[in-house]
Amino acid sequence: IVPIVNWWMPLSVMQEIWRGSDPSVPFGDGQAWRLKRGSALAGAWRAAAVLAKLTFGFCLFMLALRLYSVANPPLLLVVASALMIVAGVLQIGLVRKLGARQESLYRRRTKAAEKALAAGLPVVEAQVIEDE
Repeated sequence: IVPIVNWWMPLSVMQEIWRGSDPSVPFGDGQAWRLKRGSALAGAWRAAAVLAKLTFGFCLFMLALRLYSVANPPLLLVVASALMIVAGVLQIGLVRKLGARQESLYRRRTKAAEKALAAGLPVVEAQVIEDE
């Protein structure tokens, strides 16, 4: 089951991280993040990675069966490598954007908690102060 899950699970996990790190999600609302939109960048990253794997697998299949008349295996290797480079660049951009979103979320919630503590309220009620 792991090889099958490996095709779609990375995108699912990345989308959950993206939605969960949205700074506009209200503090203390455990379900609001699920309604947020996912990242198109994550979809593009995963699409490029899957296409690269499929292209590489097809190339190996053709090399193993010596089906050189169907397509040019060295050219397919170049295409698969280019797709992997694109996927890598997209993944770097995605991780950087995720980091920025999480830092923004952390700053926002820390600021709300500091205001709650300064007002003598429990930190659990930080959302009330943050929204005012």
